[in-house]
Amino acid sequence: MKKKIPHILVLGATGMLGRVVYAYLKRKYPETVWGTSRSDKRFFSFEIDDISHSLQSITKDTGKIDYIINCIGLLSSYHDQSRQPDANDFLSVNTFLPLELDAHASAFGYKLIHISTDAVFNSSSKIVDENTPTSPQTIYALSKEAGETSGASSLSIRTSIIGFDPIEMKGLIELVRNMHGSINGFSNQLFCGCTVLHYAQLCHHLIDDEHFARIRKKTKVLHFIPLKPLSKYELLCRIQEILGLPISIEKTVAPQAVVRELTSIFAGEFQIDLYNCDVSQAVRELQTFESTL
Repeated sequence: MKKKIPHILVLGATGMLGRVVYAYLKRKYPETVWGTSRSDKRFFSFEIDDISHSLQSITKDTGKIDYIINCIGLLSSYHDQSRQPDANDFLSVNTFLPLELDAHASAFGYKLIHISTDAVFNSSSKIVDENTPTSPQTIYALSKEAGETSGASSLSIRTSIIGFDPIEMKGLIELVRNMHGSINGFSNQLFCGCTVLHYAQLCHHLIDDEHFARIRKKTKVLHFIPLKPLSKYELLCRIQEILGLPISIEKTVAPQAVVRELTSIFAGEFQIDLYNCDVSQAVRELQTFESTL
């Protein structure tokens, strides 16, 4: 029996995560992947304050959407240069948006893949899995925890991401690429997560191999950590080496240690651990994919 080609909408298709998720899936399903953007007219407009109307408008052109991948988020490390974000900003983007998408899933008939964060656990949490009680410490973490979806057609993915972002210049890689001289690398803070390319591959795995429904029967949240935990100092050294950046990384102890380490009780069961790899390999693969965009 021939597979049904899924119709997919990527929200935030020009951001650090969304641009790679959109490009990767577009190559898999050239005719049935669409994206949204606040400013790029090649994509659909999407108003987070009027989700129902936005979805109605988009689906008039696309037909029924099978999967929405939410890549819109307000990060703790990035803000509008004109002002600091407040609690309402974080709640609007990180909490109310995914919850509204979750609430509309049944009416519009789509499944929702939503990115959460490892920061829903406090920095001293050590080893945590999907069943570990959350313990957010910041307004960002609280907003992400509150925005984790629970509907039968929604799945939240906890991870931490690295990726290129030449448009909005967010994230660790862009920070390093635009530094001169030396940069501090914290030896007592762990990074535990994935590249944006890994995340795109996970979305394809969930959709194409129909793992979404099987996983959702077991859990409403999934930890995705294909990169083994390493210190931020080690991570910066690998990025500097692979990208050939003319900077030095100074090994430094941060005022607050981060020993949080995500694990998953579902990775083997649903073949999520197939994406496990060394961070150097991951950055090289990400760099190669980036060169094709």
